[in-house]
Amino acid sequence: MQLLPSARVRAKAIRAVFLFSVLLFLAACGTSPDLSDRTLETQATWTKIADEKMSFEVSGTQTVRYGIDANWVEKSIADYGWCGNWFFGGDPAPGVVKQCEVLVLSTPNPSPEPNPTPTPGPSGETVTVNFQKDNGNFLNPERGFSNPQVSYSDNLRPLESWRLEESKEQGISIINRRYAMVTFRDSAISESYLDHIQNDLDLVRQYGMKMVIRFSYTFNESGDNYADAPMSRILSHVEQLRPILQRNADVIAYLEAGFIGRWGEWNKSTNGLGDESNPQNVEAQSQLVNALLNALPEERMITLRYLSRKKAILSDDPLEANEAYSLSDQARTGHMNDYFTIDDWSGDDREYLRRDTLYTVQGGEPIKLNGSRSECGSAMDELESFHWSTMNVPGSDFTNVWRDGGCYDTVAKRLGYRYFLTEATLPTEVTSDTTLSVRLTMTNEGFANLYNPRDIEFVLRNKTNGEETHLDVDTGEDVRLFLPSAGETEDLTLNASLPDELESGEYDLFLNLPDPSSSLGERAAYSIRLANEDVWESETGYNKLGSVEIG
Repeated sequence: MQLLPSARVRAKAIRAVFLFSVLLFLAACGTSPDLSDRTLETQATWTKIADEKMSFEVSGTQTVRYGIDANWVEKSIADYGWCGNWFFGGDPAPGVVKQCEVLVLSTPNPSPEPNPTPTPGPSGETVTVNFQKDNGNFLNPERGFSNPQVSYSDNLRPLESWRLEESKEQGISIINRRYAMVTFRDSAISESYLDHIQNDLDLVRQYGMKMVIRFSYTFNESGDNYADAPMSRILSHVEQLRPILQRNADVIAYLEAGFIGRWGEWNKSTNGLGDESNPQNVEAQSQLVNALLNALPEERMITLRYLSRKKAILSDDPLEANEAYSLSDQARTGHMNDYFTIDDWSGDDREYLRRDTLYTVQGGEPIKLNGSRSECGSAMDELESFHWSTMNVPGSDFTNVWRDGGCYDTVAKRLGYRYFLTEATLPTEVTSDTTLSVRLTMTNEGFANLYNPRDIEFVLRNKTNGEETHLDVDTGEDVRLFLPSAGETEDLTLNASLPDELESGEYDLFLNLPDPSSSLGERAAYSIRLANEDVWESETGYNKLGSVEIG
């Protein structure tokens, strides 16, 4: 969804286009306009910003056109865009290489107005703080590219510190951990293998990361080691895994359903469990879904490989806002697609996925190129339409295509949520034992929304003695619904009650979005970083909004 321009920007654009048209008309009549005339206050020019099939960024909301020569399509763009047919909704010049240009408005010899520095005033007055967007790729929990790692029960491959450090340096905060239990098809999971899983989770927690987990019985397509387990064995294994899943839910982003078929992708099951045409198999799949949801804490989701399975097991209708995050089975079941851009959804299925993934997690991996559908234009459309939160780091084929097309870095930054502030309106002075009210203009330029619970609070830090006071923010609804949805900008009013014993003085004011678990809530690596310059405090995980006087 594209952000709408402000009324001021829209008015300026219309005026500029009108004046530009006047200039063209006068030129056609052989009349040379007097540009010194004060009635022509604004001049308009088009400036190239990107070639076709390239991404671009603009400052704020701008008028951008796509085409060549006299053939153009115009669109109001906020912050970023894609120079291609799909983004502008058509091809203005078929068969011709096109480009994108931004409308630049200028005023000759402007007289700059001073930019006064606001000064604190008496109680009741406010000050507006403006923020600059940070266009870098940085770590944030439960989103972005993930690093896939496989460990076999007959060939243990424990997670290693160097690999986690390398992942973090690449801006990756998620390990996609696959456990291939090839030796346990006909037996219980050994205690040593359970310890192996626990050790992996402990190391991930130590490094401030999270895991996406999948269990399977084979990573082969054929041969002696190609087999999965019967449903009775699968269900007994889920019960064995329940204590680990419950105990370590803090560092489990979500659980891929797995267990059935090769790679745990619910296909080619040697026990017939992947055949959805058989009602008995659908019933068995439903048993597995119920078992996994019961094994996980209720605030965690599972994902299914095929959309058809969710529709058959849970509902033909996509999730609606009134059921989102309700802890129902449907609300806790998301999607994984390990054949990105190859699966060709019907119109009805596309609409189902588009609506359902607004409130559930979508992950997977790009495994094979599929012609033009894998190129930047189509890939970005799919990522945006189906609200992708996580994706395994693509192989070299995908990486090369996306880098050549100019969208790789954009995908890395926009997977999942990506919040940034435009401005904040703060009180200059507040009396203790009253309400601290702050108005934020926030944008989510990510492909998706938060899928796991999240806390939100203010932190006041006394500038004299450094003491901190944490204030719960009352949003009136789930934070995941309160914060801006993917591609949207919202004006948010955040209220928090001040304690009556709060010492008078000047305080720095921070916004904190910590992990709600008691084990991670005070660790900066698990707090959300806003995509703004000079707001992130890496030691604490706070985002600085400004200062306020407590009277």
